[in-house]
Amino acid sequence: MNDRYLIIASSLYDELKHKVAEFLWNNGKEVIIKDSFNDDESYLSFLEEKPNIITINNSDFSLIKKNVKTEELEHKDVHIHFSANGVYTNLIPFPHKIFEFKTLNELELNYFFEWCKSQYLFIN
Repeated sequence: MNDRYLIIASSLYDELKHKVAEFLWNNGKEVIIKDSFNDDESYLSFLEEKPNIITINNSDFSLIKKNVKTEELEHKDVHIHFSANGVYTNLIPFPHKIFEFKTLNELELNYFFEWCKSQYLFIN
């Protein structure tokens, strides 16, 4: 997994996306946050480096796949999705839930971060 992450989440999830960004940044990762996929030139050079993509949405992962531009997903190394019931990834058979949530909130996110630390995920 490379050390660059593009986090896509609407303003409804500002607090959570900033928590995810902070966790990654504090573990030596480069992070950019956007509210949506668009043709904004401000992050096109970042996309050229094929960052890992993180999406945050209360929806089930299959809905995200419908809403995200297919070409955006195809160029990336890793896609991680935070949803109402857990964290999904395409690292293993797509989509695969790697962590279960009761709901998408800060407490559950903190449990995920602790689990990541115990598994040495996202840690340099």
